Amino acid sequence: MTTFTKEQLISHVSENVKAMKFAVKQTAFKNSLEAIELDLALALVAQASLEAEPVLYMNRFTGKTFSLEEQPGADKEPEIYVPLYAAPPDSAAMLQAGNFREKKGSSTNNFREISETSTNYPVTLDDWISCSERMPDDGQHVIILCDGAFV
Repeated sequence: MTTFTKEQLISHVSENVKAMKFAVKQTAFKNSLEAIELDLALALVAQASLEAEPVLYMNRFTGKTFSLEEQPGADKEPEIYVPLYAAPPDSAAMLQAGNFREKKGSSTNNFREISETSTNYPVTLDDWISCSERMPDDGQHVIILCDGAFV
């Protein structure tokens, strides 16, 4: 298998993103628009992960984290410092987030349907005392049983 450098991958994914952004706007690809948008979202996530910079470096031995300002040269010592990456989620990954409710087979819709159509909600078991109804008033004396002894 051929090995690619990080720079080659970044260049390739950047070209793909540019081509897919162009293709999304074209009417000739109307039948495959959803697949192109999905591929574009995937390419944007790949591009973001390839271009991400470490926000902190963790010392392998102590577990403490440092920024480059606090520990200059941490990026040059991979045997001691592990780069830690963090980035906000890419908004392109959720292009069709609004469609979950409309899709009949979606698991999100099924969960909502179960709770919305349940007739026994809220459920109170025979031995269960609902806390919201049975809480003592402020300053009221209560008897507590702990490990078989009264406290």
